Amino acid sequence: MGFERIQADLFNSNTGSNVSAVDIEQKIIKNKKDPRLLRYAFTDENKPLAYIQASQVSSKVFYLGYPWCTADCSPDVQNKLFSDMLVYLKSKNPDEIQYWIKTQWSKVREFFTERGFILKVKGLDYSFDIEKLSNQKLDDKTKYKSRLATTSDIDSLIELGRVDKELQEAGLTEEFFQDYFKNKVLKDGHCIIISQESQDVCASAPLLDQPSSDKPRLVLRFTATRPGFEDSWPLLLTDIARECKMAGWERYPLHFNTEEGSEIAKTLVQFKPKITDNYSLFTLELAK
Repeated sequence: MGFERIQADLFNSNTGSNVSAVDIEQKIIKNKKDPRLLRYAFTDENKPLAYIQASQVSSKVFYLGYPWCTADCSPDVQNKLFSDMLVYLKSKNPDEIQYWIKTQWSKVREFFTERGFILKVKGLDYSFDIEKLSNQKLDDKTKYKSRLATTSDIDSLIELGRVDKELQEAGLTEEFFQDYFKNKVLKDGHCIIISQESQDVCASAPLLDQPSSDKPRLVLRFTATRPGFEDSWPLLLTDIARECKMAGWERYPLHFNTEEGSEIAKTLVQFKPKITDNYSLFTLELAK
């Protein structure tokens, strides 16, 4: 703790972002990071040169970031920061080390591929017009029903969070789910749950995101889907679009990221969204 401003300056100057030191500090506190997963390099005059950070995704998977640095930083400094962190992560005996790389970060992608990381997943950004999406006609004989979530649905949301593949991999605790759904999602409202007969199969909620470095846009603040029920997403998205419209957000596009070729992605084609490359997941697999 204490170097958040340095981290923000280095990241922003390299990526054109506008992350604040306060944002970084809050994230560190929330994640309760192992202090050895965040490292800095300084000159002899104590001027910042670079930093690197990592985090634990699950019991056998670690995230390893890029060593962001100043323009005059020696590649040797970058390499040492990266190699030292990699050695530390390997001492934890993970099966996989990964990093999500923005499509436009060509130098970062080259850095990781030179060190044995391979492309595993291509992430796509789907952008929807709220007005068009809210008026989308679905099959009147749909087997799914939707409802606006209330505080009585916390247990159902937690259960969906436990069975969702991506949320499972994140290793989130019961306490996290309780706090997140009660004090954030349901407090803000607009959460939609889709069900089939007596079983809830997916849920999500929109959030008006206003990053300082970009235009305001709508995002899905969480998604939780029971495996095998990805075809419930058309109803989920159209109802979320109607919620956004009622909230007065129809002028903002709705963005959603998913893996190329995923079952969810296949259900979205009918809406003819604007699709752009976003992130790619590169991994270093260590399991034998």
